[in-house]
Amino acid sequence: MSYILTCHNNQTQQGYDMSMLAGSIRHSTHLRSQPGKLTFTLRKPPEESAEGGFLAGGEAMLSNGSMAKLEKDGRVVFLGYIFSMGTNSSGQYQITAYDQMRYLKNCDTKYIPAMTASDVFSKICADEGIAHTVDYPSFTVTPAYYHTDKSLYAMMEHHIMWANNQETMQYFIKDVAGLLTFTELGRHKTDAVIGDKSLLSNYSYEVSIDRDTYNVVKLYRENEKTGKIDVWIEMSGENQAKWGKLQLLEKADESANEAQIRELASRLLRLKNRETKTMSLNLIAAGSEVGLDAQDEVIDASLLVAGSGFKLCLSELGIEEEMWIENATHTYLRDVHLANLEVFLP
Repeated sequence: MSYILTCHNNQTQQGYDMSMLAGSIRHSTHLRSQPGKLTFTLRKPPEESAEGGFLAGGEAMLSNGSMAKLEKDGRVVFLGYIFSMGTNSSGQYQITAYDQMRYLKNCDTKYIPAMTASDVFSKICADEGIAHTVDYPSFTVTPAYYHTDKSLYAMMEHHIMWANNQETMQYFIKDVAGLLTFTELGRHKTDAVIGDKSLLSNYSYEVSIDRDTYNVVKLYRENEKTGKIDVWIEMSGENQAKWGKLQLLEKADESANEAQIRELASRLLRLKNRETKTMSLNLIAAGSEVGLDAQDEVIDASLLVAGSGFKLCLSELGIEEEMWIENATHTYLRDVHLANLEVFLP
């Protein structure tokens, strides 16, 4: 295993190889809303400048807004921009960078006409000057909507969730080497097999009805003609008897007809009327210091980021299924590569 950490100062236009200065490097990704994050420490930091950057030959090596890139075995794992730099009493420096998902936290007010979710994504990215691509387009036209004082991500998510419910898909957004990408979960299955005698060091497993489980779906909408509230309900009596009443309440879209609303309620019930299964996995992916040959990785575990799929084999629990990653944190320290994955069944 080999990695290269480089930074490019956006003020001086100079690039620096930080690989030998960096101590622990941590890369985290999330399936929903949160940007990819890269943090790293400097074991042998250069002299700190008065402006809060780091000096090399009298000029600042790093400043907020500088590009940071992590490559592992020649492949870009992360490309983003520095948002904070700090130090502590022990003289250790810590740098935090985020990928382009961070810019979707910006809030605005926008009118979005009727268009597909992938077109909404492209429109907002183009408006904001964000480098982007559509890997797998959606096809359902989502209703026009006026978004008031919302984050750019919340705007996109509104239309993505509509498309997911209508198409029974799982569209999402991720940053791929500096390119914000609209894609679908099924396109990110890897060949990785994790479990018995394969990378796994320990795990925790939970089956729950407390997270995202509903056996009653209730959609409502104001009726301007009657002055009353119209209601549509789909329910599972069987699971109410087992779990009690767990109700999801949502406002129906004004432009949808009754058949469309009933179909949406039925789809939501099919999607939500089940136990959720979540698991946290700790992996040792590489490292002679933890008993693995640094030159002989079983798989490239850095590919296992939020949205990626893999096969999990755990004979102890009788599990041999495809899992998908909700959150992932990778830690690199010299030739050691550790990973923590929070996973779910789609």
